[in-house]
Amino acid sequence: MVLILSVLALACVRPPALPEASDPMQDLKDLASTLRGLPFLEPVRVEWIGSEQIPEIARTEVEEVFDPEYVTAYRDAYAALGLLPADIDLLETVLALQEEQLVGLYSVARKTLYVVVKRPGEQGPPMIIVHELVHALQHQHFARTVVILQGLQHNDDVVSALSAAVEGDASLTMLAVDENFAADRSVETAEQFRNAMLVDLEFPTGVLAEVPRLLRISLIAPYAYGVVLAAERFTEEGTAGLDALIGDPPLSTVPFLFPGAEESVDFVRLPLSWIESEVEPLGCELGHHNVAGALTLRVFFEEFAPGLDGDPFLRAWRGDRFLHLRCPQGSRVIWLLRWKDGKAARSFAEAYRGSSRLVAERADLPAVPEVVVAGVSTVVVSPSLRPLVPELIERAEIRPYASFSRWVEEGCFPEAGCPEAEPSPAFAILREDAPVAQLDRAGDF
Repeated sequence: MVLILSVLALACVRPPALPEASDPMQDLKDLASTLRGLPFLEPVRVEWIGSEQIPEIARTEVEEVFDPEYVTAYRDAYAALGLLPADIDLLETVLALQEEQLVGLYSVARKTLYVVVKRPGEQGPPMIIVHELVHALQHQHFARTVVILQGLQHNDDVVSALSAAVEGDASLTMLAVDENFAADRSVETAEQFRNAMLVDLEFPTGVLAEVPRLLRISLIAPYAYGVVLAAERFTEEGTAGLDALIGDPPLSTVPFLFPGAEESVDFVRLPLSWIESEVEPLGCELGHHNVAGALTLRVFFEEFAPGLDGDPFLRAWRGDRFLHLRCPQGSRVIWLLRWKDGKAARSFAEAYRGSSRLVAERADLPAVPEVVVAGVSTVVVSPSLRPLVPELIERAEIRPYASFSRWVEEGCFPEAGCPEAEPSPAFAILREDAPVAQLDRAGDF
């Protein structure tokens, strides 16, 4: 899932006005704490900024974690799947989205709430501030989830799932102060919010209309689907249900796309050292590897098989990992996918073959990828690498997990240990149409 640079987007919702208060920020802090059922354990710094300050703040945060080489390799890997243009500048695209849309963000690394305001002396939209304050509460009470979300660099599907939990929680709490959505947290209200956001997916405007569909759905989906997931938990168990959602979130994007679906996931470790030794004689080098997941598969079918109902494939997905290789004649790809059963594996192979020529053309691959079926696995592979497939399948390590907590206990396989350091933040982009004037006030509350 392209959550490149950990940037998320929230569709335009016009914020309501709250009554005047002697200390509006303290009142909003108390409101967020009460609605979410969690106390603040430490102060949160707040800075009021203008929209022209956003790119500098965003660039600084992003570049502390993602170096240019990683960003380029990441883009090239998704381009090899046919899902991103090979020449897109991901960082500049994300910064353009932020400059156009952002009105608030919480920085995990700096424990600071940034609020974009129009004029000096304003406090900013109350619902936006509540949304970001919930992120601060999440960071203080559920640091494990937040740090793993921020630190994973080779599992976009897990990142999307965690983002849906985190953003769904914050968005649902925000709705409790939003008069446009009846100021409640029912499933019906959450579905109304989801539907309003999905309009931006199908009928985007501004910079959002200029970005690839994969990036667009990556920005919108965690909010649109996450808020319904949070509402269902809140309806069943109140704020304790939200605590459980953040403390032990979904392990893939399947449950938030299909509530009640099986949550067991096959995590795949490709034999990278062996692959490297095998492709070295061809002059190839290993590029970025990642997990596509159900949400990215949805985009794949929408892009390459628009007349096909992709939902059965998404429900049958159990895991995957893809690898981009840089070769003298152009890109090569290896993509190992796991399915619920052999029938689903064969069906995917048939569907992919029907789109493979278009994929090769879109991705500018030197040859049309082939698909090999082996039991409940399928391997999409460049023809020159097909002889590697039998041994690749034997050497690949696959471990099933049914819960986030269990996966974390075993070190976030196949990552090299779960992220532990405090990384740069995910940015919650909160849209508003009016321009913003520059301010430089800051304080703690």
